Amino acid sequence: MLGKLRWILPVLLGSAVMATAGTANASLIGDEVTYTYENPASPASNFGPIPAIVGAGVEFPFEISADVDASSIDFLTPFDGLIFGSVEITIGDLDWVGVLGEIVDIELTFLDPNVEADVSFTADSVTFNLASGSIDQSGVFASIELITKHVSGADVPAPGMLALLGLGLAGLGYARRRRTSAA
Repeated sequence: MLGKLRWILPVLLGSAVMATAGTANASLIGDEVTYTYENPASPASNFGPIPAIVGAGVEFPFEISADVDASSIDFLTPFDGLIFGSVEITIGDLDWVGVLGEIVDIELTFLDPNVEADVSFTADSVTFNLASGSIDQSGVFASIELITKHVSGADVPAPGMLALLGLGLAGLGYARRRRTSAA
């Protein structure tokens, strides 16, 4: 009897692994994003898009720096008392690693009360429009939390469904084998 059931152990183990397999979390870590700086009053100072891979630390270390995290962007400066004209900074090519996604909303937090800015976004970019002004302290002066919607690129069955399918096929195979050996 045990010899006849040897095939069921690998099927059960495979089904258990498939049932407990998790899905990938969407993140910007590992994604290549771009930084574009535009100053309407001084077009000669414009630059970008400059690419960088999202990881630990500040990806774009400029006068007005950007630190991109798994699902947020912090704007910071290394200078105390930075005075600037009107500038527009765009962080683009935000493609999530692990799952397709798009930005559907943002939450903007100002950590410096002197900073005034408008933020706009598309499905894969964020544009930060700073009005003329100054930033009193070095460090993070604004933070944007990205609210995203993640979609599947193709209809892929969930791991639990694959496990049920595997168990169902194993049961059908066992029933057929049992029926043919009884005849």
